[in-house]
Amino acid sequence: VGYEGHTVRPDFVCLNVRTRKEIIWEHMGMMDNIPYANKNVNKLNQYQRSGYSLGKDLICTFETSQIPLGSDVISKMIDEFLV
Repeated sequence: VGYEGHTVRPDFVCLNVRTRKEIIWEHMGMMDNIPYANKNVNKLNQYQRSGYSLGKDLICTFETSQIPLGSDVISKMIDEFLV
């Protein structure tokens, strides 16, 4: 994904098996680290400037050192967006 000379590399590019549509999945796993969080907010803004929309062709999961991502959330995301 590119915007104004910047290249954004997705964590995962997934395929919805029913619609055959590609969906970018970003996992932001250190959101309590301020420089990391700022970098990823910028990354999300670059996606949106490039025409991607959260909940449409871009999905995100988040966690902090105090709030880990649970497998239930991952399963729900897969069920909702990829099958």
